[in-house]
Amino acid sequence: MDIEPIYSMLLFIILNKEAKMNEVFLIGKITSEIKFDFMVKSKNKAMARFMITTIDKQSISIRAYDKMADFAYSRFQKENLVFIYGKLHGDSVEGYNITYFPFDNYFIKISEQNTDNKRKL
Repeated sequence: MDIEPIYSMLLFIILNKEAKMNEVFLIGKITSEIKFDFMVKSKNKAMARFMITTIDKQSISIRAYDKMADFAYSRFQKENLVFIYGKLHGDSVEGYNITYFPFDNYFIKISEQNTDNKRKL
């Protein structure tokens, strides 16, 4: 399995951005319905919220604003595997870039390996 496109995307993001505090790169499955809201008195007018579960079974709350919120709400659904580049904000992550992760079978194999390793311990 060729994971070269993911490495290329990561390198592009890392090399074209200044180092910032609290930046995160996450890969996980969307485990909740995507909730879409409008905020009246805020500079961010649209917000999408959803949860993902990572390979190591951590649940993380994701928020996206404006165009990224529109994109997430219109393109993603529960059980989609996504790659998220964002910033930590307290107990959630603000997603700056959310894309499909194209290697769904790869994710499942790694997840199964982690489960097998935990059983051996």
